[in-house]
Formats: sequence, C-alpha cells, structure tokens
Amino acid sequence: MSHHHHHGTPDADALVMLGLAGDLGEQKLFPALVQLASAGLLGIPVVAVGRSERSDDDLREMMRDATGDDIPEIDLIYVQGDATDVATFDAVAERLGDDVELPVVYASLPPHTFGGVAEAVAASGLPDTTRVVLEKPFGENADDARRLHEAVITAIDDDRLFVVDHFLAKSSVENLLTFRSANPMIDALMCSHHVERIEITMSEEFGVDGRESFYDDVGAVADVVQNHLLQLIAVLTMEPPTDDSEEAFDRSRAALLDAITPLAPDDVVLGQFDGYTDHDDIDDDSRTETFAAARLSIDNDRWRDT
Repeated sequence: MSHHHHHGTPDADALVMLGLAGDLGEQKLFPALVQLASAGLLGIPVVAVGRSERSDDDLREMMRDATGDDIPEIDLIYVQGDATDVATFDAVAERLGDDVELPVVYASLPPHTFGGVAEAVAASGLPDTTRVVLEKPFGENADDARRLHEAVITAIDDDRLFVVDHFLAKSSVENLLTFRSANPMIDALMCSHHVERIEITMSEEFGVDGRESFYDDVGAVADVVQNHLLQLIAVLTMEPPTDDSEEAFDRSRAALLDAITPLAPDDVVLGQFDGYTDHDDIDDDSRTETFAAARLSIDNDRWRDT
C-alpha cells in the first residue's frame, strides 16, 4: 500500500504482467506503466503474457493506442501462451535471461486461474525468488476463496505471495489513514459517541463492456463490496496500528473485520440496472446484481451502536 510498508522488500528486476492486454490493461495498467517510465521509476523489462499471437512491437503499438502519446523507452517483451501453462513461464524465463533474479508476476486475471498460475510459475524455469501478485476479488465466495488460497500457497510460499486490492491504493484511501494518524483529536471523535453513521457510496462510471463474462460470474458484491468497500470501511474505522509495520496494519485491519457483525438478509438490498441483460454476452435471465447496498455494524468498544 503506502510506500513505507514495503521497506523489507528488495526491488524487482523484471515485471511479468498476465492479462495486460485485457480491459484493466487499457484503462489502468498501460497508463500506470507509462507514468512510471516517464518518472524514471521503471528501469526493468516488462513482459506481457497473452493468448493471441503478437510481436513485441504489436505490444508497444497497443500501449501507444491506449495511452495516446509517445511512450517512453520501455523494454517491452511479448510472450504468447496460456498463463496456467509451465511452458509459457519457461519461455518468459528464456526471454528474460539468466541475469534476472527477482521477477514479479502480476496476475490481472479472473481468480479461478490463480491456482494454475501459481503452479505453473513454481514449476517453470523462473527463479525460486519469483514473487506473485494476485488481484482481488479473490474467489466467488468464502469457500472458493479459501480453496484458491490453498491451491496458491501449496505452489508458492506465503512470503512470495502478495494480494493487491487496487482500489486501496487510490490515494484518497491512503490519505485517510495518514489523516487519522496525524489528527489524534479527529481520530478520538471517530467513535459511536460522536458518529451516528458512516455512509460510503461508490459509483463506477464505466459500464461492463468487455468485462461481461467476468462480471456476470462475479457480480457487484464480489467485485466491489466484498473487497474494496470493506477495506475502505476497515481503514476508516480500525484502531490505529501500533507502529508503521505492515504486520501492525494487518493486525488492526483483521481485528476490525472480525468485529463486523455477520449480515442478515434484511441488511442487504441487491438490484440490477435496466438494460444489463440486453448485453450480448449476458443471459436474459441473469440474476447477477449490479447494485448492492448493505448495512453493517461493528461490534467493538469504539463503534458499538453506530
């Protein structure tokens, strides 16, 4: 998350992006890479793995189209293959060469592939130090998430595995924590005596175009509520971490998430916007929700009765 949480982590010397050519790539990942490169912060090769046949130059062209300007000198490599196939990562290792010791594999892929990706990375010619970053939502429900997590850590040690919620990195969320720690008086007011309720609204302006099949499997609760909004609630309401370490942050956050009272059906409203099922890739009788509202309560000393 914020930069000081990673002081113990050595810098990567290559970035392997799975799913870079997808929807998130065009909207977020390409621009982010260009920004990093322009700021001189990306001195490492970037490998994109995808299913279609492309050359390195095609990839550069896609990036130029997505960001709409001259892209800085980035060492771009394209490897064709399935992200759950060992041979794909052998090819990646080969293109990167022997000097690369700390690649990071960033999986911007549907969660059901995570187990296969982790196994393929582990069995491939990539070094044992390779780190794997998975994006949330992690699984379609709690059991699914546990199964996925099992599959992933069977293949890859926990300390080489990072799960990222890209929403949490949005600067306003980081600022919330800093703001709370820098203003003890305001922090002291953040409790049920002074706060009647906290309301969080998140509205995404882009539709589901291009993400239909992914979205129809996942829905708004898994895509947004169960990770982004819960994280946001946690950052807003958790006890301030005892120190700056990642562990202290995780402990505070976990304690808060444990204190949230399990939801009753009356606490939740789901809806689907008109026209959602008109999409070609979506069944006319799809029950996937595109709107979700939930009322949560936190059962701890600071927040009881809010």
